[in-house]
Amino acid sequence: MIRLRHLVIPAAALMLAPLAAKAQAMDTGMKMAGGAVATAQSATREQLMKGVNLTDDQKSKIKSIYDKYSPQMQNLNPANAADKQKWTDLFNKEVGEIKKVLSPDQIKTLQANATSILNGMK
Repeated sequence: MIRLRHLVIPAAALMLAPLAAKAQAMDTGMKMAGGAVATAQSATREQLMKGVNLTDDQKSKIKSIYDKYSPQMQNLNPANAADKQKWTDLFNKEVGEIKKVLSPDQIKTLQANATSILNGMK
């Protein structure tokens, strides 16, 4: 009986190893997908702020706005129509809050950038 137990445990481990490897690969893939979303979000925000010369105080305030919206936006899939609409709504809210910390000239640049981003999504 003891010998049988010594054989069963290693055999079970061998049978479960492929499942563990697949689970790890799926986890890695999900992390990579999350990273791609974060990268896309970062690129969109760079495009949004292009040509808007910010003070350090404005940068700090805008970072707080980004931190507020990032968790809500990063889980949305723009290929899905409902998610795309949610993303657009959140993006517009985010832009609206950012406008509150900008000068009129900065707002003009920001609005042109935002319009370009949204037109590119159509």
